[in-house]
Amino acid sequence: MVAGVAGTFVTALIAIIWICAELLTQMFDGTFIPEAWAMFGRPVAIALLAFTVMELLAGVALLRERVWARWPLLFVSVFQIAIVPIGTLLAMYSFWALLSGIPRVVHRGSLQIEPAA
Repeated sequence: MVAGVAGTFVTALIAIIWICAELLTQMFDGTFIPEAWAMFGRPVAIALLAFTVMELLAGVALLRERVWARWPLLFVSVFQIAIVPIGTLLAMYSFWALLSGIPRVVHRGSLQIEPAA
């Protein structure tokens, strides 16, 4: 659930940044801004998109009770802290939800979370 919300938020953020940057580069045609956008903005947007895909895949895997799914979500949550305020709140919730229980491996690699004592 959190992964889907965060993934949608990050995807919308990428789209807004990309559209605004494209509009700004048209305004500053003939200056260094279009080249700077091409050099820095697009790779950042692609990296954010890669994090979104990783988060969505790990979220689906977590819903299917895969043991490995918690670690990619925790990794992405570390980077979400910088997206103030929504990303920070989602990251804090992700940390709480993913670290509040002790994972116990059951049959065939499925995951069951026991409440912390």
